[in-house]
Amino acid sequence: QQQQQQHLITTQQHCLTTEEQLTDNIVEACGGSDTRLDTVGAVVVDTKADICAAVSSGGLAHKQPGRVGQAATYGAGCWAENVGSRSCDVGVGCTLSGSGEQLIRSNLARTVADGLLLTPDDPGTQVHRIFTEQFIGSPFLVNEGVKLGG
Repeated sequence: QQQQQQHLITTQQHCLTTEEQLTDNIVEACGGSDTRLDTVGAVVVDTKADICAAVSSGGLAHKQPGRVGQAATYGAGCWAENVGSRSCDVGVGCTLSGSGEQLIRSNLARTVADGLLLTPDDPGTQVHRIFTEQFIGSPFLVNEGVKLGG
């Protein structure tokens, strides 16, 4: 049993060392230690017009222990609805990046999608209005100095 525990510890240390080396290599390839790895998102539409949205965090390079960001929070970092949902003639998909805590508190991806489904005729104006009213002016973010989302 002690040999098995030692093997697990060695394997865990190896994985951590490999992860640290990989992170260092990525940071170096991106231009140096000041480079921040960030969120990436995608929205896709398949041949049947099904819409899917996904978002991924920047990995473990800058992760705080125990933190759950917008990528793992339903409706905060991404949202998608197909044509016909809520009896709408349009579908919507969006992904967001920014301050994860702010995106979570404002549930911004779903809020943007809701607004676009309710008023699909002028999406640019609608997105601007939603960001202004529901993100910048959010009562959940009133104590935040700088708001980061997009």
